[in-house]
Amino acid sequence: MDLFSVANTLTPTTTDQMTQVWAMGVLVTLKIFGNQTGGLMSSFEDEVSPGIGPPLHYHTLEDETWTMLEGGLTWIIGENQHDVTDGDVIFIPRGTPHAFVNKSGKNARMLVIYTPAGQENWFVEIGKPVHDPAKPPEISPEERQAAIKIGEEKYAMVFLPPKQAPAAKDEL
Repeated sequence: MDLFSVANTLTPTTTDQMTQVWAMGVLVTLKIFGNQTGGLMSSFEDEVSPGIGPPLHYHTLEDETWTMLEGGLTWIIGENQHDVTDGDVIFIPRGTPHAFVNKSGKNARMLVIYTPAGQENWFVEIGKPVHDPAKPPEISPEERQAAIKIGEEKYAMVFLPPKQAPAAKDEL
């Protein structure tokens, strides 16, 4: 599908058409899927509770652009640590190790764009239904490990060993 075809077929996604899932403790609102853009990009919003964040990992297929909408997160990008707050934008090229954690006492919200699309399907596959957007479901160590395995085997993600991946909010 070329850009002209995508532009002529894309219609706005209304809030009632968006998909919400809990994925590894993060509330993910999927806004644009790759099948709407000819695979060019996908977009979603993440709401991250205090103390939550993914293990250190990288993507082999996608670049990521993150815009902080509200709150703040501490990021590890490559070998550097960054405190990111409202309005800040981060670009993460494919192959760059990264992780974040919410060290604040309130939720943080981000708009995320993946180019090309595809990563959104991992969130749908590992996600749990949202019954209460204010209350994340518990995730067992086994469920977390299963999500990581799916990411590695089906979505070309590489998760780094736990000793390199600060998971708890005090370890970043």
